[in-house]
Amino acid sequence: MKSIEERHQEDLAHGRMVWVRFPDRPMCRHLTMTEFEEAKKEFNRKAIEVQKETGADCVIYATKTYNEDGSIRTAGLDIIPLDREEYDRRVQSLGSKDEMVYTVYKR
Repeated sequence: MKSIEERHQEDLAHGRMVWVRFPDRPMCRHLTMTEFEEAKKEFNRKAIEVQKETGADCVIYATKTYNEDGSIRTAGLDIIPLDREEYDRRVQSLGSKDEMVYTVYKR
């Protein structure tokens, strides 16, 4: 199994990069896919904590928007606790198959 650093270097060599929006930054950052996946794991952990603390029905922690060719156009990381009604409204408003929403749900 390759280390994170080896995967990061392969991403750089093959141009596997993505623009990522972070909640605390006004501009997107250009990350390798490995860096994005590691950051997404951290936001997943934070979303689980926030869900437990707030009792929210759902906590959105990441999104991806795809180009027509299937490549990732942009990605976003955030912590957004919502009740189920608000979650459904927001996700339905996306209304397209070119977006992926990563969410932690109440059990």
